Amino acid sequence: NVIESREWVTFNCDWLIIEDIFQELVCRRMGSRENMPNLCGCRFVEGELDDYLTDFSLLVLGLVNLGKSDYYLGKAVQMVENGMTNCILTDGRNSILAVSRDGIQDITLSPNQGFDSKQDLHLFLAGLVYGLSAGYPIRQALRIAIGAASDNHSN
Repeated sequence: NVIESREWVTFNCDWLIIEDIFQELVCRRMGSRENMPNLCGCRFVEGELDDYLTDFSLLVLGLVNLGKSDYYLGKAVQMVENGMTNCILTDGRNSILAVSRDGIQDITLSPNQGFDSKQDLHLFLAGLVYGLSAGYPIRQALRIAIGAASDNHSN
C-alpha cells in the first residue's frame, strides 16, 4: 500500500521534481504514460548528457562556465525541439540562458544575485517550479528562482 500510494502521488501530480540520483530510475519507470506530470530536474554537468534527460519538461543544467557552453546550448535547443518545454543553463554567477520554443533568453545576474551552480541548483529549481506553477511567465519565474538560490548563497 505504501508503494502504491507513493506511485499514485507520483503519477497524479502537476509538477514532479526528481532528485538527481533518482532521475534515470523514475524516467524509466514512467515510460510513455498518458497524463504525465511535468517532470522537473536539475543537474550540474561537466561531461555528456544522459539520453533519459530528454523526458523532462523542465531541466536546469548547472555549468562551471557559461562562456564555454556551446555544446550544452546545442543540446538544450535539440531537447526543446524534441518536446521539452524549458531547458535552463546557468553558471550561477554571470547569467542564465533559458531555452524554450519561443527561443533563447539571456538573463544577466547582478553581483548580489550569484549562487553556487553546483550546491544550490536544487533551490534554483524549486523557485523556478514555484514561479511557473503559480502562472508567472518564464522570465519572472527565473527571477523568483534566482532569489531562492541567492538567498541561501548569502547565508
